[in-house]
Parts: sequence; structure tokens; C-alpha cells
Amino acid sequence: MVDDGENKVQDLHKKLNSIPQTIAHDVERDYTYTQIDYHLKAVVELQFRIVDASGNEVVPRVTVHRENPTDYSVKENVKAEDTAGVRNEGAIPNENDLLEDAEYKARDELIEKAKGKVADLPAILLGAADRKSGDGDNDAAAELYILYLNATQVGDTPERLKVRRFLAEQFNFKDIGREAQSE
Repeated sequence: MVDDGENKVQDLHKKLNSIPQTIAHDVERDYTYTQIDYHLKAVVELQFRIVDASGNEVVPRVTVHRENPTDYSVKENVKAEDTAGVRNEGAIPNENDLLEDAEYKARDELIEKAKGKVADLPAILLGAADRKSGDGDNDAAAELYILYLNATQVGDTPERLKVRRFLAEQFNFKDIGREAQSE
């Protein structure tokens, strides 16, 4: 009987020793992290106008408005052991870079518009000169006609022939506008 009890105790000790002392199991606990959404908008407005030597506006003010909206988000306080795959991510962009980008785009658009308006100047000069001539202000008309001749390519277009005829009849300028001006 004592032997039976001793065998039983030994069997129980073997069972006890076969049981692990610690059991590891994953514990998932809720936690919070922060996601911040940013909405930035860089706004640039440029403008130009073309005036003559006396300050009169030849081409009215042309405005270029450019907006560069940018949305981004930043996640903060995410734990490294997050099981859903969420990570700290996102970086705050440099606001100066956003503004520079908008400025460059607005500048390029402004340059294109300015080129178009400058290309229209000879026609504007001719129209203004015709109005001055019609009003009887031949001196002012002659000044604008000469500017027109200097602003257009040498050739025998109907407009240039009309201008040269006016200058020859009113001011006895016979050779003006036949050759390119020397630099």
C-alpha cells in the first residue's frame, strides 16, 4: 500500500513536471492613435498691365490667379506592435515648397499671357493711331504710326503701306519703314 501510494506520488510528480510553468499567449488590447488630416492651399495672384510713356494704360490689367490645394494626413502614436499593420506615417510638407510651386505655375501662365498681349500691341498701336488721325491729331497719329512701323516686320502689308502713305503725305517721310531700323 505504501508502495502504491509512493508510485502514485511519483506519477503525479511526473505529470506536474510535464506541465509548463508559464504559458505565453497574445493579449490584444485596444489603444488609440491619432490621424491628423491637413488641408493646405497656396494662393498666388500676379498681374500686369502695359502703359505707354505718358502712363496711359495701353493694355488693361491682366490677372493670373493660381491655387495649389494639398491634402495630406499624418498618423501619430501608433504602437510598433500594432497587429492591424498601422504604422506611423506621413510627413508634413514644407509650406514654402507648396507656395513656390504655385508661384512658378502662376509665373509661367503670366509670361504666356504677357507674350500674347505684347504680340497684340502693333494692332493696338495701329487702332489708336487711326483714331488720332480720324480726330485730326496728325502729330499724335504720326508718333503712333512710327511706333507701329518699328514694332512690325518690314514688308509690304496693306497696313504698313497705309501708314507709310500717311507719313509721306502729312510729314514728307518718304523712306520710313522700308528698311529695318539699325540696332
